[in-house]
Amino acid sequence: MKAALLYGALGQLVPAFAQTVTVTQTNLSRPGAGANLVVGDQYTMAVTSPYSFAPISALTNGVLYPNFATTGANGAWSATATAHDSGMYVETLSVDGVPAAPLSFFVLATQPAEVMQNTSDPSISPNLVVGDNFVQTITAGPNAAYQPVVTVFNGTTYNLGQTDQNGAIVLQGIARDVGSYTVTYVVGGIPAAPPLAFTVFGAGTVPSFTPVVTELVVTELPNLSTTGACTSIAGTWTENTCLWPPGPFRREINAKLRTGSAAM
Repeated sequence: MKAALLYGALGQLVPAFAQTVTVTQTNLSRPGAGANLVVGDQYTMAVTSPYSFAPISALTNGVLYPNFATTGANGAWSATATAHDSGMYVETLSVDGVPAAPLSFFVLATQPAEVMQNTSDPSISPNLVVGDNFVQTITAGPNAAYQPVVTVFNGTTYNLGQTDQNGAIVLQGIARDVGSYTVTYVVGGIPAAPPLAFTVFGAGTVPSFTPVVTELVVTELPNLSTTGACTSIAGTWTENTCLWPPGPFRREINAKLRTGSAAM
């Protein structure tokens, strides 16, 4: 049976089974990200087709760019560029009117962020004691809504679900294994930064720091003057022994000591 033939650009006869047009986008800055990008990332877009020297059009988020590019003699085209505008994109490239499968991807303004809170003892966050409850929050922004979230630990990939409509996911747990950990969560192929580093301590092993408050002590000093007179800010008085501070000030500080309000 003869294969059906179609006319391509410049009247080329192209078998129907060979009409396939493919488009790929690869993040060169973050190879594991696939088509997804962060502003500033380098990426390559490539088209393959059976049509030589054929026009390529692009439909991006509903906007048509009819003269996007032209294939070469081998029916292919590629270019390398830098991501500039954050957003969510659906792009369909067509060669000589034959569309490739739509390409969906996002561009983030910055890498996702991750934070950890010890909800049992916030004062030692992000660190934990065995048995403590914790919350980890990973945020990538609305452009990364409904994206898969994974992490790799000891060579094993863990699928943690997907982000919500705001591009965030919240994980909760209980600390069980003593040790120091560094964890990076990956949203749609884009790793969060900086990595989440924390330590899980055994019960009773977390160092605690108690502030040391120096006690204020009022001391009587002997009168070293030969005249028996002491001079204060307020004036001069005569006693065999001078008290520091002078009487009125001493009574005030003693009162503050009793109420706990004295300060050096």
